[in-house]
Amino acid sequence: MNARTEAEIYVCQSRTCKGKGSEGTLIEIEELAKIVGNCVVEETGCMGYCSQGPAVYIQHSDKRKTKSKKGVVKVRVNTFQRSKEIVEQASRQQVDTSTLPVETERQLTYIRTQKQRQLYVDTYQWNKALATYDLENIKDSNEWESFKSLVEKIGYKIHSSYAFVSPPFACFQNIPSAIENYVAWELKGIKVVSKHSAIFQFKSDNLKRGTPHPRGYGKQIEPVTWHISMLGEIGWNKEGPLPWIERDYTPISGGLEWERGQCDILIKVYPNGNLTSWLHQNHAQLGRKFWLSKPRTTLSIPSLTLDGDGLRPKSVLLLLAGSGIVALPQILAHRDPANKLGISTARYNQMLCPIDVIQSCRKDDILLLKKIKDYCIEGLQQTDKRKPYRGIRNYTLLLTDSVEQEDLNASPFPCFQNTREHLPDIILADVPNASIMNSQRLNIDIVQNSLLRLEKPFRVVVSGPDTFNQAAREFLDKCNVESGEITVLSA
Repeated sequence: MNARTEAEIYVCQSRTCKGKGSEGTLIEIEELAKIVGNCVVEETGCMGYCSQGPAVYIQHSDKRKTKSKKGVVKVRVNTFQRSKEIVEQASRQQVDTSTLPVETERQLTYIRTQKQRQLYVDTYQWNKALATYDLENIKDSNEWESFKSLVEKIGYKIHSSYAFVSPPFACFQNIPSAIENYVAWELKGIKVVSKHSAIFQFKSDNLKRGTPHPRGYGKQIEPVTWHISMLGEIGWNKEGPLPWIERDYTPISGGLEWERGQCDILIKVYPNGNLTSWLHQNHAQLGRKFWLSKPRTTLSIPSLTLDGDGLRPKSVLLLLAGSGIVALPQILAHRDPANKLGISTARYNQMLCPIDVIQSCRKDDILLLKKIKDYCIEGLQQTDKRKPYRGIRNYTLLLTDSVEQEDLNASPFPCFQNTREHLPDIILADVPNASIMNSQRLNIDIVQNSLLRLEKPFRVVVSGPDTFNQAAREFLDKCNVESGEITVLSA
């Protein structure tokens, strides 16, 4: 490799990739890169490959020429061998691991597992945390005490007489009466909003449910958007030894409603979704208890990043698709935290800059449109540009075709009627700052035209399915938007 040429390796450290072991991947690649000496290794935010993580981006640059943004994304970098292949491709030379101590690979693999487990523990994903142990050999390993302590922390009682030979494990047959960092919420109602989606309304008077905005004892309120986890009691499954699965959801109700014991979650029911299918099967049982976790931070406000990098953008573009639209109500609530969140924050921590929104969805699954209309009308009332912005400044709805008829007949809510009052042309008829583009997907021209309206420094937030996130990220790269100006969330 030419000595003047170096490679940059970016390892995704988003929440989803961390759950797949990307912290360990980062350490492995850093250690291997030291051997070749011509690779720069750095962390990066989400690249949109959440379902295939950990994701790594390789970029070559020639110091004699202008740096090119073109590179290659590698996915499922979840073993020492895969990390070695990444460094070899980036450096364009073989990595001689004989210079490493004999125990290095085993130690790095152990570190990967430990970091992955700690992330699951910190985010209350108990089933996934226990799955990081070698259950068949756990009783004879030096991790038995750690495993036993975690099991008891979750809410089970366990002793050495239990056998862990094959699933389902007898000691985990029943749901414990109390689960660490979870509270049982009562399902109070369901509002069907399309043939595929519904708003599930929960209620709880248990004060152990926590708060999205911790305060008191001299603690400063940190303005954030937030999410929770739901446990699906589906019985034994391949995700871990416990009789449930965990999935993250962003409520469309705000922090003030949570403080009052109310939580509304917009959920799209997927035909092959383990939790959503289970939820749909049980949704008719109003009054049934469902386990929801304490709130956890998604993004810091107003930087709209997970780590709160200090940026206070002068404008924001939201690229949202499918159920990714749930990020919108929480972000806009920070325009009026006293009334919408029940908290008081300094003006410089509020989302008072202009916000433009591009929403992409299918014609048979348009979500939150009436609420978005209200946001647009609020934005139209902005007559004095010297005052903080409210609502949405510009809104574009990209409509793709509905699913095939045979899929539509199998929809979870076939009785939903898409009447005139649900049609976007009717709802947005008198809203001049809203536009509809039929049979249109997100493309580079739409992205480029939207970027031209933004005042720097700006932030672009992308939230949707992996395919949408990947396409949006590619368009933004082609428009020369820097990685530090983009936040990608998996929906």
